[in-house]
Amino acid sequence: MLWQLRPSLHDKDIETQKGGFSMLIDVLHTLMDVGTGLAAIGAGLAIGIGGGGSGIGEGNICAKGVEGIARNPEAEGKIRTGMILGCALDETTGIYSLLVAILIIFVLK
Repeated sequence: MLWQLRPSLHDKDIETQKGGFSMLIDVLHTLMDVGTGLAAIGAGLAIGIGGGGSGIGEGNICAKGVEGIARNPEAEGKIRTGMILGCALDETTGIYSLLVAILIIFVLK
């Protein structure tokens, strides 16, 4: 689990039973918990930046497509085809960022 709590290094019951190697193991467990937290932050950033960038790009594509159709109504079919293709390609960026976030959370523990 991401938020699994580990015993503190300062517990007296644990301190009396530890040798040097087991203390090293506890330090490594603490570092793994920090790494899990950083992985969650990285996943959040990946989906936030990827989804936000995809949304901004898709908005720009549609705005320019509508502007192009308003300027040249005869080329509506060609403009619409390019606009839909551009939106589809732009949406894959958001899907890839979601995939990266899922990989960070579930694969890189």
